[in-house]
Amino acid sequence: MNDNVVNVLELISTHYRQDISLKHISAQLFINPVYLGQLIKKETHSTFAELLNKQRIKAASPYLQPIIALKTLAMLWVIAM
Repeated sequence: MNDNVVNVLELISTHYRQDISLKHISAQLFINPVYLGQLIKKETHSTFAELLNKQRIKAASPYLQPIIALKTLAMLWVIAM
């Protein structure tokens, strides 16, 4: 995998909580943002935004499971009444 794409993936995994953008990361790597976006798409078959959102969803999912379980219990309780 391209070193720049590896760097982007590492930045996404460590800074996903922050307001990061392809433009910001490309400036840090001294690469044109359009070119970097094309590299990411070619190597990962996903856009930068998709990768960032996937990481954010992955990080949030453990917190969402209890909420889903509570909603399910609540629906079962209403049905049982």
